[in-house]
Amino acid sequence: PPPPMSSSSSDGAYVPYSSRPEWSDVTGVAQAEPAGAPVVRIDYAPEYEDAADTFRAVLASGEASPRVLALTEAIIAMNGAHYTVWHHRFRVLTELLSSPANANAHDDQDDPPWSLRDELRYVDRMAEKNPKNYQVWNHARLVSAALCANEDDRAGCLELNLTLTRRALDADAKNIHAWTHRLWCARAFDLWRAEPEFCDEMLIRDVRNNSAWSHRFVAALGEGSDEADAAAARREMGYAETKLRLAPDNESAWNYLRACAAKGGWGALGGECERVASEHAREGAPGRRHALALLAEAKARRGDRRAAADAFEAL
Repeated sequence: PPPPMSSSSSDGAYVPYSSRPEWSDVTGVAQAEPAGAPVVRIDYAPEYEDAADTFRAVLASGEASPRVLALTEAIIAMNGAHYTVWHHRFRVLTELLSSPANANAHDDQDDPPWSLRDELRYVDRMAEKNPKNYQVWNHARLVSAALCANEDDRAGCLELNLTLTRRALDADAKNIHAWTHRLWCARAFDLWRAEPEFCDEMLIRDVRNNSAWSHRFVAALGEGSDEADAAAARREMGYAETKLRLAPDNESAWNYLRACAAKGGWGALGGECERVASEHAREGAPGRRHALALLAEAKARRGDRRAAADAFEAL
């Protein structure tokens, strides 16, 4: 990580970047405003405005240095969603990592001043504070992809990423950013075989977690599957049927059944859909509306328009 730089005086007061010795050669660039007085000026905190002015200066000069890395961290601490700062941080980091000083530290078996592992740990801390911040997760993927280019680092990288997603999903099991990152991990590390089991664990916690259902479909029947479509789809339909016994009115499970039939072929699996739907379509049964909708679709695809119309009428 970059060396610490003074941001406060001895009495705790904030020290502007222009007053810090290590930044004496940089003149901040104020945010451009439209001609004339703006209708409404954003009321930035003075510390943020000062840091942002300094950042605009180094962004214009293209500087990539330890102090710029520290500057990006300071701004992100105040505004974790600043995409440009995150983007520049990664560029600065990659340039520092390729510097002779950093390479020599590796050669000497010393701890390098900057490492991708340290950066991934930094992202982990930021994701814990901002679990629904897109920029954090995008940065995690950029850093992880660079780290995994070295085969020796893949195992540690995988562990850090799985911990990152696990923590986020433990806090919010439907965090779309965490699920998207988990999907990236499955692709990058070939985790497909383990993903259905992970999804089952999440569905045991909450059988209505549509994110878990969607992720399972990709793993079991999408790009993570190398089985024949009909065989794999039939197995997954059986899985969905067991979950419907727990929550018959669960729309996610009914949609999963429908998607399985489409994946494996309605001609081969439409009858299975009709069987399951018929069991839940009786008057007063929980989930009847979902069952009737699937029953109508299955019969219509089979060409039985009269039976399909009857099912639709029952809705």
